[in-house]
Amino acid sequence: MVNQRVWSLIFLSAQIPSAKVSPKNVPVAIVNEDSGSMGEMIQGMLLQNAPEAVKLIPYDSVEAMQEGMKQRETYAGLVIPANYSAQIQSLQTEAPEAAVLNIHINEGANATVAATMETNLKGIAAGISANVSAQIMQGLQGAGVPISADKVTLLANPVTTNIVKENAVGKLGSVPSALFVPVWISSLLGAIMLYFAGNKRSFKDRKELLSFQLIQSVIPIIYGFFVGYVVTWYSTWVLGYEFDSINNVAILMSLAVISFVYMILSLVSWLKLPIIAVFALLMFFGLPLIQLIPEMLPSFYSDYILPWLPFRYLTEAFKELLYFGEGVINTYSGVLLGIAIGGIILLWFKNLLIKPSNS
Repeated sequence: MVNQRVWSLIFLSAQIPSAKVSPKNVPVAIVNEDSGSMGEMIQGMLLQNAPEAVKLIPYDSVEAMQEGMKQRETYAGLVIPANYSAQIQSLQTEAPEAAVLNIHINEGANATVAATMETNLKGIAAGISANVSAQIMQGLQGAGVPISADKVTLLANPVTTNIVKENAVGKLGSVPSALFVPVWISSLLGAIMLYFAGNKRSFKDRKELLSFQLIQSVIPIIYGFFVGYVVTWYSTWVLGYEFDSINNVAILMSLAVISFVYMILSLVSWLKLPIIAVFALLMFFGLPLIQLIPEMLPSFYSDYILPWLPFRYLTEAFKELLYFGEGVINTYSGVLLGIAIGGIILLWFKNLLIKPSNS
């Protein structure tokens, strides 16, 4: 009964992040290209009265905003075009033109957040449209100007939106989360097999121990490339993914497997087999977390859990490669490489403590 309660508590804790999603202060860009008064007024109004879910960050130009999106500074952006004031003024003329607000969605940063921010920004634009419509209608009625039937629809919805996808994910939006599971399980199994292969093994002398160390250091690399290419091929065959470069995806996946095998093997060597349970549980805790962003998580998870999830760097490295045009070696894959190096150092240091039988 106690064990059942413990496992229930663990699985409940794992589901809390996805069950209690509450976006707050999600960074969103705002760009005012309009030279008229309307653009400045809207920007000022939004900066002062932004919804709690978003945190508006002003940018000087669309290009600066796009660069910020590439650096993951913002997840979406609202752009007031250069002709916005002129379009609003035209609504009271004989040749009215609907005003347009451009909504840029940083889809590659996080597909879930992209959908949420698109909905929120459409809501903001709808509020602006309703306000403009009320003011124009009131002004025309007060001036006694008749409203023709062909203008009623336009004046009822004078501000429309244009959606622009930045760093688009296309049909590969599910790749980071879908491939994380086979990579992590393969790494876990590989590390366990290597641990049992060397566990309680005795060595006659330092030369034999050194040979074992070299073999133990090389096998994860061979195993990692085998798993990386097999999983990549399997994903294209079964899941139907079409990558621009299968080799780049396979190499990145191989690097992740190598990194995780070294990390798990070294820690198991130091802390023994029970630590495997922790790595197994990480998958249940990590899967909901890697699909969200810190601004959507309870503070405990964003501050103390998310930064320490090793496979988070794999999913982010995939995003850099697939959506942001970066190469295999990027900021996040560099962290994976660092984890691999740290694992090798820990593993070699642990083996140096082994005393050969003839020493």
